[in-house]
Amino acid sequence: MPTKTMGEYRFAQEFRDIIRQIVRKVIRDEVPSLKMGKVYSVDSVRQLAWILFPNETIDNLVKVHCAADKIPTKTMDSDFAELGYDAPGDLVRVWGKPGSLFILDYYSGVPSTLDLSTSGETAAQGLSIVRFTDPQSNTVWPIPVGVKAISYEAVSAAGGGASGRRGAADTVRCGGGAGSGGNRVTNIFLTEELTVSSLFITVGAGGAGGVGITENDTDGFNGSDGGLSAIRTSTAGSDSTQTICVAGGGHGGLAGTATSGNGGSSPESASWMGGDGGSASIEGGVNGGTITGAPSIGAGPGGGAGAGLTEDNLESDGGTGGFAGGGFNQHLAGGVAPGGDGLDGGDNAVLSPGQAGSGGASDVSGPGGDGGNGGRAAGGGGGAASLNGHDSGAGGDGGNGYIVLTVYT
Repeated sequence: MPTKTMGEYRFAQEFRDIIRQIVRKVIRDEVPSLKMGKVYSVDSVRQLAWILFPNETIDNLVKVHCAADKIPTKTMDSDFAELGYDAPGDLVRVWGKPGSLFILDYYSGVPSTLDLSTSGETAAQGLSIVRFTDPQSNTVWPIPVGVKAISYEAVSAAGGGASGRRGAADTVRCGGGAGSGGNRVTNIFLTEELTVSSLFITVGAGGAGGVGITENDTDGFNGSDGGLSAIRTSTAGSDSTQTICVAGGGHGGLAGTATSGNGGSSPESASWMGGDGGSASIEGGVNGGTITGAPSIGAGPGGGAGAGLTEDNLESDGGTGGFAGGGFNQHLAGGVAPGGDGLDGGDNAVLSPGQAGSGGASDVSGPGGDGGNGGRAAGGGGGAASLNGHDSGAGGDGGNGYIVLTVYT
């Protein structure tokens, strides 16, 4: 069987990335969503309503079509300047795709504070937000009495970055691939559709980065996958009838070898998919690989790949980490040669996916740089390759996932 050239490997990687981007765009454009909002204003003649969704401002009102028998009457506009989101307004359940949204149902309500500190108490009519940010498995959350509907945002944990190869001076040594970001799923349901009084919450833990290599002529270690985040009606995770939602965890980066260091790819099964981790150069340097982590609009970004060493023993900087469109809007620069560590990704001020870790830089006369850790739901950076006699860089850890429940009464 003929040996493949470096150019053929590069073409295969680029073609894979193009196909994945096309598939994701089609999924995002074609899959409708269901969510809950409040009526800011109504035009009953044109049968249109302008909806304010949670965590948005009146600068981002969404126009929604009303059926003849689904025209809300209570609006927020007259009292919004004084009361903000607590202004009286009907709650609506909206279905469709951007540009083609419709009201399925509406509920007349006058919001007030909802105290969820003590389950079993009758909840006031209104809206409240419950957050789960620590990794956990099947934590019991009793549904407060009086709750009519719950919308959710479940974000999985990100994958860890891989470590780079350690090898001889006249060989290609690739850095480790970076971890992919966590996925995000959203939806809404009525509590009357449930037959249980409690939900079971699982929040994924970030995948660990691959450890640095301490033996000569040895490939790196893969990064670990991030954990899934899920909401279920029992602890039986394998029973789909008892699962409300699952966001699959981001994949860890693949080990740096003499020919590759592929980034982790995001499982394509979510409302918003995490960004792929950067892939290390197949030539050992900065060329021939998608070394920068992929950004994500609404989910976790991918980390930056680790730098490699060429056959000519040339070093390079690490790959830059991706960013999340809903929070940080800039990449983190990779570690600087010789041997600089990648940077750790930051968390946003509000609960949303953060920055991904960047990749470590390679060094011709010392240890390779470590990959940076990912921020919340963001991929870890890849570790750099090294020359025999020096440790290769370790991969950074992926960020933990989270779950947000918006509770309506």
